[in-house]
Amino acid sequence: MIAVRITQDFRWCVVGAPSYFATHGRPRSPQDLSQHECIGYRFPTAKAVYRWQFVRRGREFSLAVPGSVVVNDHLSMIAFAKRGVGLAYTADLVAARELASGELEAVLKSHLPTKPGLFLYFPAKSQNQPKLRAFIDFTRARDAPSPSRAPVLASAVRGRQRRAGLSAQLSVVAIFLPFAAATRGARALAGSRPCRRPAPLPPPPRARAL
Repeated sequence: MIAVRITQDFRWCVVGAPSYFATHGRPRSPQDLSQHECIGYRFPTAKAVYRWQFVRRGREFSLAVPGSVVVNDHLSMIAFAKRGVGLAYTADLVAARELASGELEAVLKSHLPTKPGLFLYFPAKSQNQPKLRAFIDFTRARDAPSPSRAPVLASAVRGRQRRAGLSAQLSVVAIFLPFAAATRGARALAGSRPCRRPAPLPPPPRARAL
């Protein structure tokens, strides 16, 4: 198997609207979240609500946070957080546009872990396939997304998800923002030439009676 990195590392973040912090204050430690309204996330195939991950003295731990709202996609979570409904737990790339504009503010930064980005794994014998080769060349040609580009990537992916009617699940997002943007670029490369259907084969000659 061959592994190709397609995104930079990302950091989890806890975000909220300025209006929420003005009313409820800011948590100073993960334990303070027990006194806050948190927007829960449940994977569509899971029964339990996702536990928020934190770091203490180099070790990760998780917390079950309180909240009356539970969603199964991160676009809804961001939308609720912007309206001051509660705090949201998501990846920095997902909320990059809102953080840059000031619609959301991050808290507990020193308590949040960083995770590896996304990698593409494929068998070595498949690396010369035209579609896969175009995608790999495209991702390698692009530099790692910088903070200034993150809002643009987030906006592009949001539009794509809305048009396709897909839910933005963090397990795919998440971490998945630069990956989705790169996918769009690869499709653009692959679609730069119109595909023509192969000409139909001529009918076989009829057998002649001897």
